[in-house]
Amino acid sequence: MGIKLILMMALGLLFCLEGPQSILGAELKTVEIKESRVPIMLKVPGKVEAEGSVEMVARVPGRVMRVFVEEGQRVEKGKDLIWIDDSELSAKGAGLKAQKEAQKKELEALEAELYYWEANLKRIKALYDEKAATKEELDRTEAKVKGLKAKREAVLNSIESLVHKEEELNSLLPYFRLKANEPGLVTQKLVKEGSHVNPGTPLMRLELPYQGYYFVADVGEEFLPKIKKGTPAVVILPRSNFFKPLEITTLVPKVDQQSRSFKVKVKLEGKVNSGEFGRLLIPIGERNAILIPKASVQQRGGLEGVMVAGEKGPEFRVIRTGEEWVLRENMLLPVDKGLLVEGDILVEVQSGLSLKEKILVQ
Repeated sequence: MGIKLILMMALGLLFCLEGPQSILGAELKTVEIKESRVPIMLKVPGKVEAEGSVEMVARVPGRVMRVFVEEGQRVEKGKDLIWIDDSELSAKGAGLKAQKEAQKKELEALEAELYYWEANLKRIKALYDEKAATKEELDRTEAKVKGLKAKREAVLNSIESLVHKEEELNSLLPYFRLKANEPGLVTQKLVKEGSHVNPGTPLMRLELPYQGYYFVADVGEEFLPKIKKGTPAVVILPRSNFFKPLEITTLVPKVDQQSRSFKVKVKLEGKVNSGEFGRLLIPIGERNAILIPKASVQQRGGLEGVMVAGEKGPEFRVIRTGEEWVLRENMLLPVDKGLLVEGDILVEVQSGLSLKEKILVQ
């Protein structure tokens, strides 16, 4: 039937209510014990993992000067993460800038000189046309202008080359000053300040919470035929008091050869913590059980029992209880002891009561 088909229908599958009685002034109802079908749950351990994560690695060699964040810290886009010594890069940048400034000054001087000689060439040509200047003077002036233009072209090419080198250096800066490319959660710092790194050295791991979280568990290969995407499942996270019926979101049918298990994932909703351990409950069948309201169970002298409606009146009957259950979203779910669960709790009776017997419930 599956977990979603095990509906309690106002508890009518468990017991039926009869007319009220009273003991010491307290109004009680008579409940006839009936058998119910409950799910058989496969219980496997697992933990919460972020859907998205990134590992930052060094792209350049150098000494780690500063680590700006701590493990567990949430960071926004653009946040400084790690600073690798960029003094050599800065020195090269300063040298290139000085060269470029010197070349610009040389270019200004060449432009001024060229302006003078181009004007002089124009004058010499006019005199030559009037036969007032010699061919030698004209050739010498033309050669001077040509030489200055060649020098100007060389200086322009040199400046362009220096600009490209500056751009290349600037493109390396992000590898020395690492920043968060998107919001994330720092899960591991893999280097310390003062340590030396080489290209490829892992520096830091971050999770990307905005992509969501999953509960991930490994399930024995023998259950592969019984589980598929969309199979109902319950995730329990004791530390967060998280207890919710969900469904299998992802199933990886490839069986790990060492553990003989396959991986399943359940998409989580609400606030959860990465790395938190818990349990995954998956229905794999059904069984019969006797369930009664937990409120009907009394403690006397360290013994558990219920008030049974006998022929001579109410009597205390010792019982042995087992698993606890609760109705949640029309599903009958087992409850981990210690969890704060809302709703009426039902408890399984393993011994001490028989079908059709009647107990008293306040």
